Amino acid sequence: MNVKEKTETLNCKETTSKYTIQIVETLAMDITVLANNEQEALRKAKKAYYKEAIILDSSNFVDVEFAIVESQSPHPKSCVILRMGLGG
Repeated sequence: MNVKEKTETLNCKETTSKYTIQIVETLAMDITVLANNEQEALRKAKKAYYKEAIILDSSNFVDVEFAIVESQSPHPKSCVILRMGLGG
């Protein structure tokens, strides 16, 4: 019995696309600030945050969002097909 083998490369019907996904995590912490008014309280909180006196970490996790920010047209996958059959 003679078996013939044929290999060919072609574009498959299945396509893939390239996506850029943005992941945004939200961290939150409530702090108490002594101040004369709201503007001063915000200024003090920002100053402490930027001086790293206040550090948020995974224990302050509140939410996560996923968004597609870019996608590219589908590209056909290249397939290698091996066909074997009986030769005559």
